[in-house]
Amino acid sequence: MKRNILFISLVILFSVSMHAVAQKGGEIVFSKSLINPSSPNGLITEFQAGDNIYSVAYFDKTIKQLAGPRAKKSTIMEIFIYELKQPLYDYQQPSEKQLETSSLTVSGAALEKNYLSLDIIPEPNNMTAYVTSDLVYKKFGPKYDGPVKFAERFAKLDPVDHEIIVKVKSNYSVVAEGKFIIKGDDFTVYQNISTAINEAASNIKTQKTVMPESVRSDKKLE
Repeated sequence: MKRNILFISLVILFSVSMHAVAQKGGEIVFSKSLINPSSPNGLITEFQAGDNIYSVAYFDKTIKQLAGPRAKKSTIMEIFIYELKQPLYDYQQPSEKQLETSSLTVSGAALEKNYLSLDIIPEPNNMTAYVTSDLVYKKFGPKYDGPVKFAERFAKLDPVDHEIIVKVKSNYSVVAEGKFIIKGDDFTVYQNISTAINEAASNIKTQKTVMPESVRSDKKLE
């Protein structure tokens, strides 16, 4: 009986410790499913080609504090995605090859939080990107910045294992960082996912569009 109680206590202690580590400031955690920032579960560091990839970046301060006095109403957080490339020779150091970058405008209630939900490659019908005015990616031509571009870039990866690094910058300084491995023989599946995310984002934008009220009344014209 005492052994069972001791074992359960150790399991609880380990779970609490893992929970605390997962929310350490400056860390980015990852999962295949949408993450609850206050209680992150299902965290992993290895994905297969075609998987959805969600993440949350945790900070030592609120986003507003990180941005400084200029962030009265909004600030821009920069998301960088790199691939860690191994050197050709033992005496050389690994290098970081930039794959993609996006700027995210943070405003409203999101400024007061010490974390940032980052969809890397979300499921189109289950994402935090593009669904709130507090977190805005710009649209360039027919495509949105952010996950749309991330998925499009992942579609071009070679069929080998890749070590991916994600960094979040505020005021040109890295404020959170994390990494994961992604494996697979065919990454082109992400091209269709990119298209689906972009279409979902466009539909969300359309749903939020409201026809302007008439400035005059013309019964004959009506």
